[in-house]
Amino acid sequence: MWRAYERALAEGSADSPFLAEYADGPALLLLSRAVRSTAAAGLRGSGATLLSPKATGVHPMADPTRVTVSDCMDTSATRVYRFDGSPYADAPGGRRQMTASVALSADGKWRVNQIRLEQVGSC
Repeated sequence: MWRAYERALAEGSADSPFLAEYADGPALLLLSRAVRSTAAAGLRGSGATLLSPKATGVHPMADPTRVTVSDCMDTSATRVYRFDGSPYADAPGGRRQMTASVALSADGKWRVNQIRLEQVGSC
């Protein structure tokens, strides 16, 4: 999902079909809004987030339909820049706590449907 988000940010395309491949519901809405507002400000994204996700919950245990995933993701190699090349001072990235709910969708695919991101320095 994060690679699809990074690709959408780089392209400035909130309607990127890649986002819906990995996210739905509130998570897809959140990611799409972020890409849309970034692009509307004349900005694009670059770089890759360093991830080390771990499943921290499985529900129900016998026949899972939802998994909770936690990570201390590192966004220090990502940045936002002006598409026209003019100067832009991006806030520095860093390590931040992320928790996501991944659910089995009606079409049988697993997608992130909830995301909670904490501030840089939260882990």
